[in-house]
Amino acid sequence: MGLLRDSLTVLTVFDNTPASQVGLNIGDYILKIDSTLSKGLSVKECSKIIKGDVGTDLILHIYRPSSK
Repeated sequence: MGLLRDSLTVLTVFDNTPASQVGLNIGDYILKIDSTLSKGLSVKECSKIIKGDVGTDLILHIYRPSSK
């Protein structure tokens, strides 16, 4: 994850990880983590929220730019 154009963006997806299993793609924007807006948060803050406690679920609200 990293910030591109002030938006939390997926920069790498590793095989056999939860991100790859749910279909995240490089370039996807993460708009919300559960009910928390990612805009204005640092990558470190977002990462901490996403990692959470082992075995817990979360909902990522994603925007996938068109490939055109």
